[in-house]
Amino acid sequence: MSILDALAEIPEEQAIKYVKTYYGRLTPDDEGYDVPFHGSYFDDLDRNLLNDDENLITGSDLYALTMLEVEIERKAGVDLLIYKAEEITQLLSCIPNTPLAELSRAEFETHVSNSSPAAELWRTFYSIPSIGSTRASKLLARKRPHLIPIHDRFIKEVTGVSARNDWEQWWVALTDETQELQQRAEVLRASINRPDLSTLRVLDVMFWYSRKYGIHSNLPSR
Repeated sequence: MSILDALAEIPEEQAIKYVKTYYGRLTPDDEGYDVPFHGSYFDDLDRNLLNDDENLITGSDLYALTMLEVEIERKAGVDLLIYKAEEITQLLSCIPNTPLAELSRAEFETHVSNSSPAAELWRTFYSIPSIGSTRASKLLARKRPHLIPIHDRFIKEVTGVSARNDWEQWWVALTDETQELQQRAEVLRASINRPDLSTLRVLDVMFWYSRKYGIHSNLPSR
């Protein structure tokens, strides 16, 4: 299974239904107010501060991860916000938020190869006890949503991507001459009127929803 294989298994109309359900919201003023998918707020929390604080890990970033059903333990939070803050900020300042699909091979090697600042930051996150690979990827995706994909077991089970080289697998798929991923992302963003969502994020939601509730929900867990 590959990313493009997984995409081909999800009809466009089904994918639209997935993201509409995920991002469908009621407000406190609506009857029956509820938030069925808190992850729909992952990109929105303190959005006005994200550009100002793009090179800082903030309390809002840690809270945003809870929208994706992962918690940051208190000691890990202290490390992120205080003891490793300077190192994290220095690395973030070297990482652009360029869309992954727009990188040339040379730019990919510079920005997201195993020797890049992004990979070094991932290792910094991962070195903190209790963070792990999923939390590390979600922190990076929060700070650089156009460049870094989220990696968790749901995405792995649907797409077959490996945590060891998932950035390259996503880059290869996104730069495929068919442009299928790009076209699907455009359709999904338009269907929910969310032009602000990154290609990686809207595709992540599609694949995640398909694994949890859609046509891939019967896949065996790994």
